[in-house]
Amino acid sequence: MTNSGHRTGPVALVAMLALSRATVVSRWVVRNFDVVAVVPPILLYLRQTYLGRRRSQEERESWQRLLDATRELADLDERVVLRRAVSLTARTFSADSVELEFTGGRLIRGDGQLVGYDGPAHQAPLRAAHTVIERRLGGDASAGVLRLCFGGEARLRDRERAMLDAIAADLHSALVNAARHGKARHEATHDPRTGLLNRAGLLAEGGERVINAARDNLDAAVVLVDLTGFREIIDTLGNAAGDAVLVHTARRLSAATRPGELLARLDSDDFAVLLPSLTDPTQASARAEALLDTLAAPTDIGGATLAVSGVAGLSYSVRGATGLEELLQQAGVAMHAARTSGGRLQYYRPERDVRSVSWVVLASELRCALRGMAELDLHYQPILDLHTGEAISAEALVRWNHPSRGLLTPDEFLPVVEHAGLLAEFTSRVFDLALSSAAEWARQGILVPVAVNVSPRTLLDRDFPGQVAASLSRHRVPAHRVTLEITETSVLSHLDVVDHVLDELRCLGVRLSLDDFGTGYSSLSNLARVPVHEVKIASTFTER
Repeated sequence: MTNSGHRTGPVALVAMLALSRATVVSRWVVRNFDVVAVVPPILLYLRQTYLGRRRSQEERESWQRLLDATRELADLDERVVLRRAVSLTARTFSADSVELEFTGGRLIRGDGQLVGYDGPAHQAPLRAAHTVIERRLGGDASAGVLRLCFGGEARLRDRERAMLDAIAADLHSALVNAARHGKARHEATHDPRTGLLNRAGLLAEGGERVINAARDNLDAAVVLVDLTGFREIIDTLGNAAGDAVLVHTARRLSAATRPGELLARLDSDDFAVLLPSLTDPTQASARAEALLDTLAAPTDIGGATLAVSGVAGLSYSVRGATGLEELLQQAGVAMHAARTSGGRLQYYRPERDVRSVSWVVLASELRCALRGMAELDLHYQPILDLHTGEAISAEALVRWNHPSRGLLTPDEFLPVVEHAGLLAEFTSRVFDLALSSAAEWARQGILVPVAVNVSPRTLLDRDFPGQVAASLSRHRVPAHRVTLEITETSVLSHLDVVDHVLDELRCLGVRLSLDDFGTGYSSLSNLARVPVHEVKIASTFTER
């Protein structure tokens, strides 16, 4: 490369060598004047040999520098690749500065020592360059441009132009590889549906924050949020609506997350927030309440106005005494406690771990009980006519005769039924037991209707009326001798699927009873749109 700003030391050295040779040759010529004619060709040969060897050495050194430079570009961190590319290119070509400009408008500028600017091209300081030589990265203008900037006149030799082409091509390959690695790493640590960190990403980024908090004599906490009614939304409105709820929840929680906190989506509808800089547990509970509050405002999902609420479990670590992975497990135990207790926030307590493990065991035992049905039993509570004292109906109350725990009431195992996905099977088997009893009573001349409680989630199952019809036919029990007791909340949900299921049940001829009227949003006008055969008024409603 020729550059007016560089010294010509090698040329002066050649001249001195030539002069010394000329002196030696002159003395020889004086003594051997007759062979003077062969001297010029010898001198020319010597000069050409020297220059050729010098060029070969320079080329070997140049290509070695290029090889070393391209090896240093082989890194999977894009930031490292860009920083090295600027400094190595500047040193290789003795450029005053080097620029990398990408199609998106990003400009990186630096010299052989450091990167001085990295940002939008239109905001970069003006450069003072007399000569600019550029190459497209990878031969593709859409990828970006590599520029050499010189303060004076400069021109690249053929070999140097080839080297610049090679660097531009290798830099493009290195950036492509780094981008692919970055994408793969992002996919491995982020949830594709919401863009939030996943469990692996939270553990990778959050673990260090918990350690740093401990070094600063600070505490850390994890809030695990579980959405209420998420499965019902999917059953009613479909998977697309479920995805929309997840994205909506992620946005609201992100907006409520403070700097330094980490938000992640774990499994299904569970979201975790790491609070890494606390001094008191009350701060953690206040943040947990605030996060739950941000979900409360109604929003439009799939054409339906929904109020997405949630429950939360909270775990706390004093000065890093508990690692992040264990904090997540503890928060999960607390969250299960909140889900079953009716409250919306629960702290982790060590004794709850036993209950969490017992839930897993109980779910397994319940599956076995449903297959055999020997352990499930129905107790019947008579419903009397106060005027005559006559039993006019019998309400079926399910009990589980557990081999080691004794007689369990629905409050003790129904949450496990729903959480383990056993509700449809459980409802079908209980309904079969009730109709079997009604059929046996009829054979004995006792024509008393039987009432069966139905979970609100069952009314979201479009197949439920068909299952009821099949069971009625199998046991030969008239539909009017069956009463389905449903809760006020499920009836007044204003969901099309619930209205459709109730209409089909009425068409079958089964009786519908509204249970616990007065515990939810009670309105006789709303009740009028869903006609039932009877209403069971809650005592809390009559005591108002």
